[in-house]
Amino acid sequence: FLVAGFAFSFDNLHPTLLGCSEVKNDVERLNCYDSLALTKKPKTQLEIDGERLTAKCILCHGKQWDISTNGQRLVKDMNESEIFDSLLAYKNKEIDSVVMNFHMARYSIDEIETMSKYLDLLFHSKLK
Repeated sequence: FLVAGFAFSFDNLHPTLLGCSEVKNDVERLNCYDSLALTKKPKTQLEIDGERLTAKCILCHGKQWDISTNGQRLVKDMNESEIFDSLLAYKNKEIDSVVMNFHMARYSIDEIETMSKYLDLLFHSKLK
């Protein structure tokens, strides 16, 4: 959810969030939410944009990016420049793949760069 311009993910904090919602006193309930929000690092703009741009990709490549759709290397085993070069090649139809050519045609070079940087950050910095 969004607080003061920062996006937070409470996926792993659901029980605690639920606990805060059950606090009857308004001030104590707000203090509970505040302390919970302080435990999570705000997402960067790269993380927000990267998640948005790659959201559909996981339908084929898997949430852990552990599915190869063409029998080649996994996306999670590639670095930023390899991901960028590969996605750009699909966009420019230098690699023949009906599905990937179709999807990549919709993205700008800047969006492909953002996706590449985000995936590199995700795979190599343990961002999860």
